[in-house]
Amino acid sequence: MSPEPREAAIELLGAVPFQLRVRAGSGEVTVDKALKVKVGATIQLETTPRDPVDLVCGEVVVARGEIISNNGALSFRVTEVLA
Repeated sequence: MSPEPREAAIELLGAVPFQLRVRAGSGEVTVDKALKVKVGATIQLETTPRDPVDLVCGEVVVARGEIISNNGALSFRVTEVLA
């Protein structure tokens, strides 16, 4: 692909929205425990509060970072770019 069509394609795709998710960790529970979850219950994750969280696009981890408060809203600060 010559540079002009490639740049045009990137410009066109640049306006396409997509969803990013922040994944803080995961944990494993039995079906029985999951069915008994109530408001206020805690489920232990396999991560610590100091571990980086993942920024995920589709099923691909594209970056790692930390959750911060930015003017009263949760934000994601990138500490490592992976993809």
